[in-house]
Amino acid sequence: MKNSIKLVALLLTAGLYSACTQQLPSDTRSRISLKGNWGLQLDTAGTGIAPDWPAKSCTDSLFLPGTTDRGKKGTYNTDMTLTTGLSREYVFEGKALYTKQVRIPEEWDGTSVRLVMERTKPTTIWIDGKEVGANNDISTAQQYDLSSSLSPGLHSLAILVDNGRVETHGRASLRTVPEKVYGSSHAYSASTQTNWNGIIGDFYLESAPLCGIDDIQLYPDVAKKAVTARVTLRNPGGGAG
Repeated sequence: MKNSIKLVALLLTAGLYSACTQQLPSDTRSRISLKGNWGLQLDTAGTGIAPDWPAKSCTDSLFLPGTTDRGKKGTYNTDMTLTTGLSREYVFEGKALYTKQVRIPEEWDGTSVRLVMERTKPTTIWIDGKEVGANNDISTAQQYDLSSSLSPGLHSLAILVDNGRVETHGRASLRTVPEKVYGSSHAYSASTQTNWNGIIGDFYLESAPLCGIDDIQLYPDVAKKAVTARVTLRNPGGGAG
């Protein structure tokens, strides 16, 4: 009896190991890493991004994933009075435009294409000089669906990262992020992450089938011993899939 129990346990363990180590088919998704040198244009004057900036060649460069302070861009920090935490050698607060030429392969035609940035500050995206979206997530990965903008071939990708505090429009001043976030959150505080500008972590373009699952959320009910699953499907064409 004991030997039978051991055999069943061994078979269950082997099956579980096989299931956990089974990899997805190689053609399910493919990625293009955006790691490398990017063109860089800093809005040091605080006047905003000129309309022609996203489409023209930048005058400087920065390696991404990375930050402006790590790349020694911005203003050299001469303030030696901070005693509550580490300080950055170079500081920059405002808008930084990053540009790069990307080539989309032919096999990505007719697929869902998205841009993923694991960590950054509020961003705006241009493809071939045309604005295609904006995102102000700072604690979760930013994702852009660029399926309608990135057809196979060569494209110009421009990403504006804004770690500024105040944006002025005429007489009204609009904060890029809420003051409580800017003044005391770990994402901006000088005693923790500091107010860096750039893109860090995973940084890539990804192709996936047009039909698929975009989001799954599970809601357990202990009393009923049940789980409700809410699934968001992706099917832009509306066809069967």
